[in-house]
Amino acid sequence: MPDSLAHLLQFLDRRGEDVHLIAGGTDLLPRILRGQVRVKLVADLSNLSELSYLEKGNGAIRIGALTRISDLAESRVLNGRHEALRHVCQTLASPPIRNLATVGGNIGASGSHRDLLSVLIATDAKAVLKNIKGSRVVTIEDLLLEDGRVDIRAGEIITEIFFRELPPHSWCSFGKVGRRLSFVVPLVSLAVFVELDTSSRRISNVRLSFNHLRGDIPKRARQAEAALRNEILNEPTIATACQVLSAELRPAGDFKASSEYRRRTATRLFEDQLGHCAEIILGRSG
Repeated sequence: MPDSLAHLLQFLDRRGEDVHLIAGGTDLLPRILRGQVRVKLVADLSNLSELSYLEKGNGAIRIGALTRISDLAESRVLNGRHEALRHVCQTLASPPIRNLATVGGNIGASGSHRDLLSVLIATDAKAVLKNIKGSRVVTIEDLLLEDGRVDIRAGEIITEIFFRELPPHSWCSFGKVGRRLSFVVPLVSLAVFVELDTSSRRISNVRLSFNHLRGDIPKRARQAEAALRNEILNEPTIATACQVLSAELRPAGDFKASSEYRRRTATRLFEDQLGHCAEIILGRSG
């Protein structure tokens, strides 16, 4: 049980390949019980209070890696334009798990509960990773590898996630479809960020992140983004973007839902969420 981040990094430098990190244990313990992983050494991060915080200042929001999901769900720092992050945390898993699970653990876990990642990608969030030699900053999108793993190198730990405060006349929204509203891997989920020039109603910036764009790794729908960017937000523009997105989507099918069902549902959900963002932005500016 390291008593400081420096202590932990020294330990990981010596024994990094043999060590599993545990904070809430909501990912590691079930995998141990299922026989999916064999553990030699465990570093319990419970004492690292220095990595538990949620701060807003200097135009950015910073979240310590050991901040609990429930803390984000209840935080007033995430009011207004950042409602998507609080919303996704309010519906992630169940209350007991939200009280244990951490932001860093959710990002670093290899499971498919990736709703939080979709929102962080839509807000262009970045992760700070540190080892004994220094630190590096990586976008959440680039942190996710194509094979489902996360680009955390030997001896490294995620220490912080941060993103710029969303600008005026913008909104970020999250939506999902599943058999239940929580404690379930959704069939489809997406996060939408939109920024409008309210005088012309043109879309000045947009980011669309889907948890089943291609396969089951959260990805940005860049072709649909291109179809929206600099266009006037109206019904023809939305219809065109839906057609582009439908062609871009290649979700995996499984026993829960077919690929075609996921594609159609994601397209409809995108249309609804885009309209939701536009309604709020234009309503506030008016």
